[in-house]
Amino acid sequence: MKKIKNFKITWGKIGMYVFLCLMGFAFIGPMFFTLVSSLKNNTEIFDSPFSLPQKLLFNNYIVAWKEAHMGQYFFNSIFISVATVALLIIVASMAAYVLSRFNFKINKFLIIFFLLGMMIPMHTILVPVAYLIGELNLKNNLIALILLYVAFSLPFSIFVLTGFMKGINNSLEEAAIIDGAGYFQIYHRIMLPMTIPAISTISIFNFLGAWNNILFPLLFINN
Repeated sequence: MKKIKNFKITWGKIGMYVFLCLMGFAFIGPMFFTLVSSLKNNTEIFDSPFSLPQKLLFNNYIVAWKEAHMGQYFFNSIFISVATVALLIIVASMAAYVLSRFNFKINKFLIIFFLLGMMIPMHTILVPVAYLIGELNLKNNLIALILLYVAFSLPFSIFVLTGFMKGINNSLEEAAIIDGAGYFQIYHRIMLPMTIPAISTISIFNFLGAWNNILFPLLFINN
């Protein structure tokens, strides 16, 4: 029988475990507090915010869903986030395919142009964006909100996909061209399937970005 190795407990390991427990509490604590508060009435929330509810009021969820229109708000968030990700995948993957596999005069300029988009903070251009949205009468328009999310997320998405596509072997394209495949078939049947890991990465980041963004809806959605 193999001897079981002795596990040594050091101060470093103890410190690491304590740190991980504190981080776990930091993430779970607010979620637990929110869950407990959702089962209280207004009086309990303000008088004893950190105590357990005296009576579990599951009816709060029904009231919030129907009377507070949380169902509509939830659907709007899902629609905006999913539509943003879907549109970004199509536009960013096509742009990345062209930038990574074709050599033309302004190729490097376009790559730098998209990289510059990552360096512009969102908050610095809120005033011109708000003015443009107002002039075009696009307030209270979910499609306009989706286009804004796509515009701000496009540079990062193109940057990730371009770098990933450059690493794909050219021999696959050459073999497809010999078999009579066109550029769109190469993009659709070769590049997209092989770029799924990168597409999954940008999809997660962009979905969370659209879902957690409160600034744009607060400014451009009033009803």
